[in-house]
Amino acid sequence: MWAAFFARVPVRLHTIAGLPWVETKGKLRKLLMLIEKLTAFPAHAIFPNSFKQMEFMREMGIAKNKMKVLGYGSSNGIDAKHFSQTPEITLQASGLKQQSGIKEGGWIWVFVGRVVKDKGIAELIGAFSSLHQSFPQDQLWLVGNLEPELDPLNAIHMQLIENHPGIKWWDYQQDVRPFLAASDVLTFPSYREGFPNVPLQAGLLGCALILSNINGCNEIVEDGKNGMLVAVKSETALLEAMLKLRNNSSLKDHLAQNIKEKVAQQYDQKKLWNTLLETYNVYLQKSNKV
Repeated sequence: MWAAFFARVPVRLHTIAGLPWVETKGKLRKLLMLIEKLTAFPAHAIFPNSFKQMEFMREMGIAKNKMKVLGYGSSNGIDAKHFSQTPEITLQASGLKQQSGIKEGGWIWVFVGRVVKDKGIAELIGAFSSLHQSFPQDQLWLVGNLEPELDPLNAIHMQLIENHPGIKWWDYQQDVRPFLAASDVLTFPSYREGFPNVPLQAGLLGCALILSNINGCNEIVEDGKNGMLVAVKSETALLEAMLKLRNNSSLKDHLAQNIKEKVAQQYDQKKLWNTLLETYNVYLQKSNKV
């Protein structure tokens, strides 16, 4: 952004997808906040990808008068056609269920993303382990890569991933659609997000959503209406939400249908692209470049 400023680029627009410093402390947090403020200073406009993130940044004193959320938020919207339950995806999902050995009547709880502490994996494994005692036919699928160098899980949780009879780790997958289509509930207890794409994808493919009550997630889900929100870093709250759905399948289906409709209506990718294009053109016109 500063290079563009010194090069006299006439339109400088800064999009923010997430704030890693939210979970840092001390001097590192102060340094990263300073960098955020310095990056925002030469920009003509700042586009946070969620309303909650915009509110938070304003509270932190960052670019208070330059920010705007495009559409309903998100980084790139969602391609509803791509994330639809086609016969091919349904067939692949059935194959995954057969491969995993899921028992009749068992539910699949799925997480998609980096399998790291920052995503709430420790709380998720703990909550599922407790739930599994009452519902031994259920499985937890972890779909994503480990990052032992950057944000490792502790030895106990790694042992559970490797040895727990109900937990299956699928590693990174190029196409997550069959995994979501095979699942009943997306459990996404992340500590921080900008505006996550996985809940949008899961919602379109028929999953009910349990998300942590954090920026971005609490714009996708209205608690009790189209999903469930749980306190961040709370294994107890996560387990309570999981048990509530597990004991009420009609509630699970109701929430899943509502989130599917909301995602299709509000987060269509082409609508967001058109909004982005219109916004860019406004700034180009102001600079007399069109």
